[in-house]
Formats: sequence, C-alpha cells, structure tokens
Amino acid sequence: MREVFKGVTSHSIYLVLRSSTTGMGLTGKIHSDVTGSYTRSRAARTAITMATLASASAAWSSGGFILVDDTNCPGLYRFDVPDAAFATGAGVDRVIVSVKVTGAIEEHIEFLLTDWNKQVASIPNAAAEAAGGLFTRGTGAGQINQAANGMIDTNPVRLNNVAQSLLDLKDFADEGYDPATNKVEGVKLADTVTTYTGNTPQTGDAFARLGAPAGASVSADIAAIEAQTDDIGAAGAGLTAVPWNAAWDAEVQSEVADALNAYDPPTKAELDSGLAGLNDLTAVEVENAVWDAVLADHLDAGSTGAGLNAAGSAGDPWTTALPGAYGAGSAGAILASRSSQASVDAVDDLVDTEVASIQTTLGSPAGASLAADIAAIEAQTDDIGAAGAGLTAVPWNPAWDAEVQSEATDALNAYDPPTKAELDSGLGTADDATLAALVTLTALVDDLESRLSAARALLLDNLANLTAAPPTAVVIADTVLDRNMATGTDSGSSTVRTVRNALRPGRNRVHVDSVTGVITVYKEDDTTVAWTAQGTATAGMDPLTEINPAG
Repeated sequence: MREVFKGVTSHSIYLVLRSSTTGMGLTGKIHSDVTGSYTRSRAARTAITMATLASASAAWSSGGFILVDDTNCPGLYRFDVPDAAFATGAGVDRVIVSVKVTGAIEEHIEFLLTDWNKQVASIPNAAAEAAGGLFTRGTGAGQINQAANGMIDTNPVRLNNVAQSLLDLKDFADEGYDPATNKVEGVKLADTVTTYTGNTPQTGDAFARLGAPAGASVSADIAAIEAQTDDIGAAGAGLTAVPWNAAWDAEVQSEVADALNAYDPPTKAELDSGLAGLNDLTAVEVENAVWDAVLADHLDAGSTGAGLNAAGSAGDPWTTALPGAYGAGSAGAILASRSSQASVDAVDDLVDTEVASIQTTLGSPAGASLAADIAAIEAQTDDIGAAGAGLTAVPWNPAWDAEVQSEATDALNAYDPPTKAELDSGLGTADDATLAALVTLTALVDDLESRLSAARALLLDNLANLTAAPPTAVVIADTVLDRNMATGTDSGSSTVRTVRNALRPGRNRVHVDSVTGVITVYKEDDTTVAWTAQGTATAGMDPLTEINPAG
C-alpha cells in the first residue's frame, strides 16, 4: 500500500503494465488504450478522462498517461492522477487507482491518505527558530529562556499594540495601587469640569434648531414629502404617469423590431401587393355597420352590447346621499364613516401626539436646520412630480428589453396578424388567379363527369353481355398449376419462401458444389440464380452435383 498526503495536488504515479499471457512488461500502449478510474472510501467508482502527455518529463496534467522508456524500461508508465482522487473528505482515508488495458494484467493501486506530509523537512514545514517554525529553548532569536523548571522569562514591550513595558505598569502600581482594595489611591477628580475639549457646544432650544419650515409647519413639509414618496410605491409600482423619455425611443424601437422580425408580419408593400384588387369594406362602412347595430340584437352575457346596454340604464352614483343605508365594507359605508367629526378629532389628537414625539426625538440636522434639509429633499422629490410625471430623464434599463419584446410579442400573438409566409400562401392564388383556377376546375369537373358517364355506360354494356358462369375451383387450380413460372414477377428477395421458389428445384436447373456443399437453384432460364442453400454430404456415397433439364 502506498501513502499520500491528503489534499495533495499534481500527483503523478508510476506503474508497470505486464502482459496477461507472458507476465513480461507490455510496451507501446497509449492513453486511448487505457480505462482509468479511482474509488474513494465507501464511494462508487469515478471514471478518469485519459489524455496524452508530450513527454515523460512534461508538466502534470489530469489524466495524463505516457510510457517512460520502452527500450530501457519496458512496461513502465507514468499516470497523472486527478486532484479530486486525493482530496480531503469526511471519512475518506484511502483511495484505489485502477488501470485496465486490453492484454495486460489489471492494476489496482491502493493509497492510504495521511494527515502528515512526509515530504516536508520538519513540522511545521519551516526550520526551527525561523518564520513559521517552532520555538526552541535558549536566549537567542526564536528561543524562549527558562530560568528554572516551571518558569519562562518574558519581556513584554507592547500592550494592545501600543509600546508599553511592564516597568511602566509597576511604577504605576507602586505609586498608588492598594492590593487590599484593588483600587488606585491618589487619583481625585475635580468637583467641576473646567476644561473639556472635543465636544460641540449646544445652544438655543429645539425650535431654534429646527429652523423655519417651508410650509405651515415641519409636519406639513414632511406630509408633503410623504405624499410624493407614497406615490412612488413599492419598487416604483405607483409611478403610473412617468412621461416618456426620448432616450427610450431607440431601445423600444430595437425591441419592437426584434419582435416583428421574429413574428414576420407582412409589410405595407406586401399587403398592398397581396390585397390589390380585393373588394374590402371601407373603414366608414365598417364603422357605420357597428354603430347602427341594434343593441337588443347583441345582449349575450359578457358582450360589448350587453355592457353598453347596462351602462346606459344605470343611475348616477354621485347623486346618492350619504351616509344612507350601506352594508359594511361598501364604498358608501366607508365614505360615511370617515367623514365624521369624531374621526377628524381622533386624527387631530394623533397628529398632536406624533408632532410632540418628533420634536423630542429629532437630532442635529445635516444642514443649517431640519427645515433646510427637508427643503433640499423636497427640491429633489418635486422633480418626481405626481405619480412620477416629472421623471423625464430616467435612463433606459437594459433589463426592460426582454419585457418590452415580450409585451410586443404578446400583443402580436393576441392580435394574430398573418405572417408574410401565411399571407404569401393565402394570397398566392387570390383574386384573378383564383378565378382562373375556378374556371380550370370547372372544366376539369365537366370532363370528369363526361368520363364517368361513358365509363358507366360501358360497364352496363359489359354486365349485360356477361353470360358465362364464373370459373370453378378446379378450373382455377388447373390454371394456377399450368401457369408458366417464367411469367410474372418474383417477390424481390431470394430468401422469401414463395410457392414459385418451392417448385423450382423440381423442374429447373439445380447445381451442388462437391467441395463446399452449396446447393444453387436457378430460375426458369436455368442461368439466373433463384436461391442457394448449404447441403450436407453422406459419407460413402457419391454426391449429386447437377440437375439440368436443359441437358
């Protein structure tokens, strides 16, 4: 068993392939002759993709395989095992590398995965007293001095990464530290602070720090901002009135062009060409037909006529008095409940409480005052406008490409205009061409009717003249048996056992090869082979070699 360090990489192994018949070294094998694999502890076999190497001294390459020296080391090969075979894994302590070559004894090499890399000079992998190495006993660099057993000399020079010796701490303790109380004596704080640096003096009251609001109050300013920011909605869902940005034109045009190219509807020129001469209804005629239609004839459930009829007979909801008698949850009940004085008073009390809380918890403004900060914010939110109407410079988002193209495709699919191919197919014989085809078809139908009439008359005449009785079974059998086998057509295969092929050995030429025993049966011309079969000779008898009715 070989040993290898867990997690070792770029590891090459050497193995000897021996002939499965002679046991000698097997030479001349290349990577394509090898089936390589490895099996880790309690795991299934993993196939290795074999590859060639430029030379026996080439750099490691996963799955690399090459002979070392067929002349001086016959049968010795180098195999670069993939890193995954020796990777560290829970419960994995050994790996078996297998090599299978046709004509060679199979090789199964077991590796024990060790936690100790025996290839390093020391543990850790660095010289003692050097960087990354172990300390030794002594007074030199990289050594720890031990004045006596159980003791280690130390000389700290930094505390919390700040230069500080133990002598400084000792001096501090000697002057004021009392071990009895664990306190440092001699330190007294003054009754008042006369000098305090690093602070920012605070003057005035909270109202002065708030500054003058832009509107009636700070709350009003905040409410104005909130009204605008509420319009934005979650992830911009409320921005329903964002104006078109001219910078989007090229993007949308590109996506629509992609969708049109993919769908391939006909162009105007193609429509004009395909529809030329067709008697289509004008837009005015269609319009008049729709608007002059009687609603009573179009009242199916869910139809436009039913919807128009219902809308025309409905009352005006804004003429209904509030509060009225409305059920819970209805629009009338909600509007009535929210218009009461008690609701207004409750909102007023809540606003007073919240304003007092805001005045208590407001911190220092980033600018001259909170009002100034709010004004700066409002200057930006004003640009948003109602429902995003002011966002005239929002750049195109490439992530919208797929959405716009998808919507354009959905619209085309819902409208279902004909593609160019469909139009070409549908209008290829339209109009004059269709009329010409109909004339031709009419002529063909007339000719067919004439031919059918003549055939019917001929059939009737033949039936009238048919007086002989139908042939009997004997007559049919005699006719079949007397039929010349040279007439008619074979089945097309010499291996099909037809009646014709079964009768041929009894009447046609048959040849038996005295050496191979092959029997050849010929067709009626005694020259063309009909079929062959393997015969068996009986010892002690002269074989039959030929039957030739032609002499």
